[in-house]
Amino acid sequence: MTNNNSLWGQTNQLEDLEQQWLEIDLSYLPESEKEKARSEIFQEWIDKAEDWEAKIESCGYAAKCLEKEAEAIASMISDLKSRQQRKEAEAKRLKTYMMMAMQSQGIAKVKGKYSTIYTSTSSSVQLSLPIEELPSKYHKQKIEAHKQLIKKDLTAGKPIKGAKIEQRSSLVIRIK
Repeated sequence: MTNNNSLWGQTNQLEDLEQQWLEIDLSYLPESEKEKARSEIFQEWIDKAEDWEAKIESCGYAAKCLEKEAEAIASMISDLKSRQQRKEAEAKRLKTYMMMAMQSQGIAKVKGKYSTIYTSTSSSVQLSLPIEELPSKYHKQKIEAHKQLIKKDLTAGKPIKGAKIEQRSSLVIRIK
């Protein structure tokens, strides 16, 4: 590893170390000793580090860049989803047109060079009143935990079997 003080250079050094960390083969050790070995390797890694603040800053910058890239990808996914919906609507309109043409002309089946097109019948349930007004045996329910209420009650000191409050740390990155 070369001593590169640039932001990206330090990030690359950290990524190299991380890759080395992931590639360490500890399969020869019993499970009980693997964590101890990883801790020792990590401590050695820390002992060899030069400027942790600069490395952490460069990692923070890289993380922000990755988040921005992820946002851009999410935007592309959204655009593709819209495009998909438009194409599905176009296909539906085309199918409706074909169906109307076949029905109005009394054509049951068209066998062409590239495809065979025919009409078929099926049945589906149409509801004329709100689901809530149907008899309860026809309702489906999705059961979810009301975590906000559980948190409120746990914070107020009420014990709830199977629930506890867990403290988490988060990392905040601000790019200047």
